[in-house]
Amino acid sequence: MTSPAVPEGVTVTVEGDTASASVVVAASPHGVFEFLRRPANHPAISGDATVKGTRVGPEVLGDGDRVTTK
Repeated sequence: MTSPAVPEGVTVTVEGDTASASVVVAASPHGVFEFLRRPANHPAISGDATVKGTRVGPEVLGDGDRVTTK
């Protein structure tokens, strides 16, 4: 089995049955949070493409909102 290409600047760690990836982005913490708190953006950041475009709930997540998966 071959591994997919890892984009430049991305660090991948695999330990047992857990994998993670990280990258440094040229954005402020506020800018990153603004992107992440919008459920409409979640399909774009789904690493395994399991998050689809259909969503139920608020347009923007705020303090105290909860996110669950089924």
